Amino acid sequence: MAQRGEEIVFVEVKGRSGSLQRPEEAVDGRKMKRVRRAAIIYLKKKGMWGSPVRFDVVAIDRKGIRHIEGVYNGF
Repeated sequence: MAQRGEEIVFVEVKGRSGSLQRPEEAVDGRKMKRVRRAAIIYLKKKGMWGSPVRFDVVAIDRKGIRHIEGVYNGF
């Protein structure tokens, strides 16, 4: 979790070394559902429910590091 201004940002970090699949391709609907569920629990526990939320992916592979913003916004 990170914060930019009022916006709470949840970041999924994925890496690949030998696969032909790009790391960000591994963040599918099922994975996002789990991340969203964890984010809801976290926000409620911290009293931050209702804050603007964004989900990002950081992909790491032989080509370098890519930060993909707004893979999924809100709930």
